[in-house]
Amino acid sequence: AALRPTDVVLEVGPGTGNMTVKLLEKVKKVVACEVDPRMVAEIHKRVQGT
Repeated sequence: AALRPTDVVLEVGPGTGNMTVKLLEKVKKVVACEVDPRMVAEIHKRVQGT
């Protein structure tokens, strides 16, 4: 499916956020659900300010 700039994406298990960063280039918002606090901290660092 084609992603649009108005889309909101749910990402389950984003890990270090590689896909999260790519998705944020194409969609309005990414809601990422991660249970590992270390991965949450990494994602926060990578997407801060986007």
